Amino acid sequence: MRRHMRLIYPLFLSTISATVVAEDNTLSVVVFNVESGGANIQSIAEKCARMEGVDILGLSEVESQQWAKAIEAALEMSEQQEFSTAWGTTGRQDALCVVYDDSELDLIGMEELHDINPQRRVRSPLVCYFRHTKSGTEFAFCVNHLYRSKDAERHKQAQQLNEWVKSQRVPVIIGGDMNFDWSVANNGQHRDKGFDNLTANGVVEWVRPSNIIKTHASNYNSILDFIFVTPNGPWTIEQSEIVVEDGDFPDNGWTSDHRPVAAVLKMGTEPNTGDDESNVQDAPDPIILALQESLEELDAAIQKLQQEAAQLSDSDPEQRTLKRMLLSRLERMHKDAERLGKVLDQAADQN
Repeated sequence: MRRHMRLIYPLFLSTISATVVAEDNTLSVVVFNVESGGANIQSIAEKCARMEGVDILGLSEVESQQWAKAIEAALEMSEQQEFSTAWGTTGRQDALCVVYDDSELDLIGMEELHDINPQRRVRSPLVCYFRHTKSGTEFAFCVNHLYRSKDAERHKQAQQLNEWVKSQRVPVIIGGDMNFDWSVANNGQHRDKGFDNLTANGVVEWVRPSNIIKTHASNYNSILDFIFVTPNGPWTIEQSEIVVEDGDFPDNGWTSDHRPVAAVLKMGTEPNTGDDESNVQDAPDPIILALQESLEELDAAIQKLQQEAAQLSDSDPEQRTLKRMLLSRLERMHKDAERLGKVLDQAADQN
C-alpha cells in the first residue's frame, strides 16, 4: 500500500503550514544539496528520513558513496521499502546522485551530460530514465548542480539544458541546486539569467513552492534550489514546498546550508511512449565511463602540476631545474590526455 508523503518533524520542531501528501498515483520528488564537507551525514540522513513518502531524491554535493548509502538506508528504514542509488561519476567530493524507491519506479536507463560540464571542472548533470510502475509513464529525471563561481558558464549550462530537454522524447523533471538567485524580496524581479535561459520558450515550467522563502543560508534572500517540469506532460502539479525546520538556518556545520525542495505530481494513467522506438537513451558503455573517469583524473593531475610549477621561482637555480622537469612532465601528460581524448571520441562514436 502506498505511503503518504508527509513532511514530519519531531515535536520540538515547527512544521510548515502546508503538508505534502502523495497518494497512490502520484510521484513525490525532492531535491537537496547536502553540503559535502560542511554537514554531518547522520543529521542529513535523519532529515531525509523525516520526509516520508519520497519517491525520488535528487542530491547534490554528496561527499562520497558512503553518504549516499547512509541516506538510502535511512529512507529504507523509514519507508520499509527498497531504495536504490544512481551515482554520478563527476564532481569528486561534490558529486550528484539519485536515490529512488524501487517499488514505485523502474530504472530503464541513465546517462551523464558531460557536454554540459565546462572543461569537466564541475558536475555533469545526472539523468535517470524511469518508468512509473503505477501509471506506466516513462520520464526523465535530471539532477543538477550548476556552476556557482562563473556566471557565463552557468548561463551557458542553463541554455544547454533547455536544448537537451527539447531533444527528449519523454517528459522531463529537472532540478537541483541551480544557483539562479531568484530574489524572494521582489518576487523574482531580480534573478539570474540562467533561470530565463532554462525556461526559454516554455520548454520547462517552474514548480513554484507554496512557501516562497530562501533556500540557502547566506546573507542573500534568494532561492537557489528548484524543480522544473515539461509543461503539458502526463502529470498535474499537486503541491510543492520548500522544506523548513527550526534550526536549519543559520548553517552550523551539523546541518546543510541548503533547504530541500519538494513537489508532488499526479501521474497520468497511460504510458507516454511517443512512438514505437525506445524513448530512453541507451545506458552508457562501461568502457566509455572508465575512459571518461581516467581523463578527468588526468586533467585534475595536470591542473595540480601546473599550479605547482607556477609557484616555482626562475631566479632560484634549484627551483628553476625542478620547474623545467615539471614542465617536461606536463608536456607528456598533455599528450597522454590528447590521445586518451581521441580514444574516448572513437569509443563514443562506435557506441
